[in-house]
Amino acid sequence: MKRFFFILLLLSAPFLSASDIVETRQNQEYKGKILKRADKGLVIRTDEGSAMVIPLENIARIWRGNKLLDFTTGQSYFVEKRHPYLPFSILGIACAAYSVNRFQEYSRGQKRADDENQQAGVTPGTQNTRASSKALAAGIVSGLLSAGSFYVALRPLEVRVPTGKISISAAPSGVNVSLRF
Repeated sequence: MKRFFFILLLLSAPFLSASDIVETRQNQEYKGKILKRADKGLVIRTDEGSAMVIPLENIARIWRGNKLLDFTTGQSYFVEKRHPYLPFSILGIACAAYSVNRFQEYSRGQKRADDENQQAGVTPGTQNTRASSKALAAGIVSGLLSAGSFYVALRPLEVRVPTGKISISAAPSGVNVSLRF
């Protein structure tokens, strides 16, 4: 029973400690929880524990989970991260296996050439086999192809779906921004 509650607590921890990310126009990023809107800006309690006010004119974007408020364009978005190119990882695994095979073939060819040179009385280290050189080139090329396909496969694709405009209304005391999450 204790295990069940411990596992439930571990699984719900990311949702309990969800924080907002506020990006400013000066490319500064503040992680924390937005407490309220003050006269001069937004009051945010950072993850370090300090509370600060960020002026509204300095705010570029606010991230809350998978929702984004972009004040530079005036749009709100639903952000979804996908991995549509994950099948390229199979190509990466195949290329990596082929690369290892080619490097092993190069190593065997080098040992074979060293043995032949030793029997012929030539100094070890000189190699005249073109086959092992081709194996080395194929190993390098397939290794680079493997790394590239893994990069493409594991890189997330971010899809932003616009959900509407950010509501900005004028008031006698200034400009009010309504944040709808």
